[in-house]
Amino acid sequence: MAKARVSIEGEGRTLEAFWDAAA
Repeated sequence: MAKARVSIEGEGRTLEAFWDAAA
C-alpha cells in the first residue's frame, strides 16, 4: 500500500495504484 500512498500526489492515478496494490 506504500505505492498507493505515494500515488496520492498523482490524483487520478491514486485509485488505479490503490486497486493495483489491493489486488
